[in-house]
Amino acid sequence: MTACSYNEPILRQGDQGNAVRLLQTSLQQYFVDFPGIGLLSPGAIDGVFGPNTEASLRAFQTATAGPPADGITGPITYSQLDTFDPHGFPFAPGSDLSQGATGNPVRHLQRLLFEAASDPGSIDGIYGPNTAAAVRDFQQKEGLPQNGNATGQTRVLLGFIAGP
Repeated sequence: MTACSYNEPILRQGDQGNAVRLLQTSLQQYFVDFPGIGLLSPGAIDGVFGPNTEASLRAFQTATAGPPADGITGPITYSQLDTFDPHGFPFAPGSDLSQGATGNPVRHLQRLLFEAASDPGSIDGIYGPNTAAAVRDFQQKEGLPQNGNATGQTRVLLGFIAGP
């Protein structure tokens, strides 16, 4: 695996690990949330980027960005995963995040923190100590209480970075 913008790993068939598991989880959620638009299940959420994950990713790429669907998770695909996320941070009701959270909403938070010049480390979809420190840094810059949780005013202000 290599990294692309925001330190996100470029994922392709044959890769394994937690980043693949998070991708599979996202693809499965979109498959469930958006029936009838041609998305495919990635199969087992096993952290192995195999043929089912690639087929699911290609279907997602085609549905959200159009051709070419290359079956590789790079910067455009990561952006589409965030944009297409109906449960996404910071706009979805109840999308407050704190340490221990995982998944696409956390990845989106991490991307926003990068854009706000508060470095969360890698974009891995895991709200760990580095993400909490970046949230505290953002809160400090904005004059907010520094609790490391992406809730309340912190979420609202990060929403301005994301735009409508």
